[in-house]
Amino acid sequence: MKHRRHSPTPPAPGLTSESRDLLEAALEWLGVGSRPGLPDRLAWLAGELAEWAPRLGLSSIRDANLSLVRHVLDSLLLLKAVEQPSLVVDVGSGAGLPGLPLALVWPDTRVVAIDGRRRSSWLVTRLAETLSARNLTHLCLRAESPAVVAEVDQGADLVCAKGLAKVETAVDLCAPLAAPTGEVAILGGPDLDRLPAREGWRVEVVSLPGTDWRRRILVVRGRASARRE
Repeated sequence: MKHRRHSPTPPAPGLTSESRDLLEAALEWLGVGSRPGLPDRLAWLAGELAEWAPRLGLSSIRDANLSLVRHVLDSLLLLKAVEQPSLVVDVGSGAGLPGLPLALVWPDTRVVAIDGRRRSSWLVTRLAETLSARNLTHLCLRAESPAVVAEVDQGADLVCAKGLAKVETAVDLCAPLAAPTGEVAILGGPDLDRLPAREGWRVEVVSLPGTDWRRRILVVRGRASARRE
């Protein structure tokens, strides 16, 4: 039986052929280029994020091509820093980043996106439904809520955040939701270059081929706290 390509909508308005080529090359580089329909779904997501996230105050990026790089592909750079988990929690998900792109490339992974803002819940839930990302759930709650702890149960293999807070604060918010053997991954910037060395902490620097975009990713093993004893 042939697989049917999944294309929920026409290609994203404003996405150039160069951006489409970049997307397909990036997916090959990330090792997920063979997934049927994945480029179409990620291209559509980039366009929708450029259209809706600024309206809701969840982003300032209004160009689909820029959204593809700085939202969608930036989120997927995590694939170069961590192994695929069975459960990932996206803390402070905002417009669904990095949770939505991860849910699309990891269809066998359960993704829980957490954000206490109703506009985040509305947008992420709408996008997930349109993209048939049934492995993603959005919780309109704070990360420390008992309901979140109950949802995560024994802890997540991966707890991640993008643009949540200063790095040490972000680790402190994410770490309690990680399993003892899980990881916390913080998508950060140049401030991670100045981070003091700590046991169980490592910084991965990942550059997106074909662009000048580079992301620092802090990976913390287990429930290690950012706070000094």
